Amino acid sequence: MKQSNQKISPAVKAAARKLTGATGAVLLSAMAANAGGVEESSQSTAIIFADGNVVEGTYFYVRPDFSGTDVLGNDTGNSAPNFGNFELRYKQDLTEKLSFAFIYERPVGLFTDYPTSNSFLSGARVDVDSNSYTALLKYRFDNNVSIYGGLRAQNFEEKVFLPGPFGLDVDVDSDTGYGYVLGVAYEIPDIALRASLTYHSKTDHDVSGTEFGQQVTFEQTLPQAVDLYLQSGITPTDLLWFKARWRDWSEGEINPPLNAAATGVPLVSYDDSITYELGWAHVFTENWTAGATFTYEQADSGPSDDLAPGGDFYSLGIFAQYEQEKFYVLGGISRSTFDDDTTATGTRFEDLDAYVANITVGYKF
Repeated sequence: MKQSNQKISPAVKAAARKLTGATGAVLLSAMAANAGGVEESSQSTAIIFADGNVVEGTYFYVRPDFSGTDVLGNDTGNSAPNFGNFELRYKQDLTEKLSFAFIYERPVGLFTDYPTSNSFLSGARVDVDSNSYTALLKYRFDNNVSIYGGLRAQNFEEKVFLPGPFGLDVDVDSDTGYGYVLGVAYEIPDIALRASLTYHSKTDHDVSGTEFGQQVTFEQTLPQAVDLYLQSGITPTDLLWFKARWRDWSEGEINPPLNAAATGVPLVSYDDSITYELGWAHVFTENWTAGATFTYEQADSGPSDDLAPGGDFYSLGIFAQYEQEKFYVLGGISRSTFDDDTTATGTRFEDLDAYVANITVGYKF
């Protein structure tokens, strides 16, 4: 058999440069109600490895169903409204070895809104939002090793309302914090192999706002994370990848000062999280590629919070990409499920799920 028949096709190599960033970020977005604390994005840096110069945008829409029964037997209604999100990525080669990338995303978000009902949770709501702007540089050495890193500016704001005589009303103004990204990668282009390790620093925010109508100031941390990513062509037309993401969510609790003084426990807290993703892509023609992804994350060890319920998380998605010389379009759908869960107040959640639809449009120049 000729040696050339054993090589990975150019189409697989091209798919390896594009598919993992878009599909990974979007499919992880379904975890916003639970997994990884309040993550809406995987903070992928895959765009820095794209061939040539490219700009792409991704929009996804999430339709969750988080209904439960409180400790008194009352139906809570669906506490997780539908929502959408948008990401923008840009990459340009500055020299043969030096590349630049810019990424806009909303990495952290949580929107819980219990509808009017007989449940004691009726009217409870939380709205956490963020915007992140990351600038990266990557330098490629002659031995297939590259290093990359950059700076991130990230703003953060939150609103929390819990009704009742022992409730809570917090409205935090937007604050901007700064962090950084560092990474190292090793590649063998002939077999579409890449192994990378990326560190995302924490972002501290000195936030101010009102709590029960009183002016308050406290520190909010969006925690550090480490990403391990491995990919390789496994046949001339197939690509396989694996990603593991650890995030220090035990440092990301929401704990306004008056609540802390009154209760001695955080309003919202999480364990550290590890999220696993496995993906596969098959190149059918020079223009068409399709595949699937599977994502898993174990839930926190203790009882969850009514503002972010859910047990172990599973997501299965499929996607397809159509590509021409100068542009490409990628679309995908996924279904996420969560194991049954009983929160600290005794509210029981069963049959939780979320559907995600996404589209990415890219232009090469």
